[in-house]
Amino acid sequence: MLVRHFMSAGVYTLSPDAPCADVLKMFRAKKIRRAPVLEHGKLVGMISERDLLRILPGTAGQLDTEAGALSLSVPVRQIMTTQIHTVRPQDPLHTAAQLMLQHRIGGLPVVENDEVRGMLTESDVFRALWSVLAPDAGACIVIEEPPSVAKTDAIDFAKLAVLHGCRLRALIDVPQQDGGRYVHVCVDGAKLDAFVDAVWKQHARVMRVDKHGAP
Repeated sequence: MLVRHFMSAGVYTLSPDAPCADVLKMFRAKKIRRAPVLEHGKLVGMISERDLLRILPGTAGQLDTEAGALSLSVPVRQIMTTQIHTVRPQDPLHTAAQLMLQHRIGGLPVVENDEVRGMLTESDVFRALWSVLAPDAGACIVIEEPPSVAKTDAIDFAKLAVLHGCRLRALIDVPQQDGGRYVHVCVDGAKLDAFVDAVWKQHARVMRVDKHGAP
């Protein structure tokens, strides 16, 4: 999966001279939480709703103060983030997700040839994950592999699925502190029951089978 498959192409951009109060109103009207800041067509910063709320008055009483009144007219350039992490449309989605986790940010501008082509947010990444975990057809199987098996002879569930006539769509491996692991396997194929039986015979536990597209 690539960034371009899940990014939002219609991007609201801001001028660095836009007053923060106006930007917050726009965010709430458009139901967005962040936007890139462009100057002469070049990406120069990012601004988030959290950035705006740090300086804008929180109450009507604060608004009546001199500091509160001044904060309404503060331009975006004074509070925007200038250390910007970006991705390209052709980058793998997992690279973007790792970047978000590493830097604790909720969205990335998608840039190609020095132009902002879109935005990728944490909601987009979640939507991509959901498309894998809940496909329109096939099944998703949650398997628990006990520590005694995982530590000595871990099961190759991808290979096991193929051997039993299933097409592997996705596999998510979640190691546990006790040395065991949970494995979420998404497969297509008519021999699903054979695969499930094979998992049990490998001394792993099938915790859940969610079939999709079943009548």
